[in-house]
Amino acid sequence: MSKDLELTKNLQATLDSTQQQNANLSQLQKLIFDLQKEIVSCRENALQNIDAQKQKLSHLSTDLKQIADSVSINTKDIEAIPGVRTPKWYDVYIDFDYLDASLKFNSVQINPEGPFVITQITPIWEYGPLPSTVVAQPGSITIGRTVPCSAFPMIVNNFGITNTIGHGNNTPSYAQLFNTYRSASGGVDGVLAAIPEFDFQIEIAGSGRFFTNQPIPAPAFYGYFETPNFLGVQGWAERGDKIVIHATPTVPVPTQGRVHFVLHGYQILGNVNISESLSYPSV
Repeated sequence: MSKDLELTKNLQATLDSTQQQNANLSQLQKLIFDLQKEIVSCRENALQNIDAQKQKLSHLSTDLKQIADSVSINTKDIEAIPGVRTPKWYDVYIDFDYLDASLKFNSVQINPEGPFVITQITPIWEYGPLPSTVVAQPGSITIGRTVPCSAFPMIVNNFGITNTIGHGNNTPSYAQLFNTYRSASGGVDGVLAAIPEFDFQIEIAGSGRFFTNQPIPAPAFYGYFETPNFLGVQGWAERGDKIVIHATPTVPVPTQGRVHFVLHGYQILGNVNISESLSYPSV
């Protein structure tokens, strides 16, 4: 009888244990189901957040592109830089003595009103008095008169009437235009003998930039047949920069005088820096 009772108790304990395990398993299945629902919900929220972020990034990319396009348009060239324009000329004077043949230079400083944009350059020669020791000097009538810094424009415009012989007629030869020659009646100066010849180099001292990588002959600054020679691309000098002009005679200077180097252009008034305005910011 006691063995039957003990067996019954064991069976009851096993049944209770099985029921408890079934209950635990049911709870575990419910927990797994709840977790799956939570995972699905989190995944849907994550996908929604990703879509929202993609839309924000797309809008931001569009805005940045519009800003970049706007900046590119506004800083395309010097003409797009805002600011009041006013005509401006800067002059550089370089004195030379009779028969000088060495390089000389002088400078002019850009005033603080604003940067200077250069559109045209014209070098001219202003006559000074000749030393009293020079024979057949032209006198004071030439003092202050101006001529080009090269005979090239005169040769270009008149070369057709110049022959290569010059004897037996009133047309001088090319050599006679420049040389002083002697005859039985005395000395005669060539009509272009008093015209100087110069090479120039332009330096922006504030930035260390040179407009020329080597000296440029004066004829390069003149237009042909009375047409002004404008710069193909506008140059500039910032506020406070110094423009230095280097002048080298290619033949000894035929008379005392000075180079008058004229820089044509305009000034942009205000706190403007052209270099900074033309640099494209990274976006």
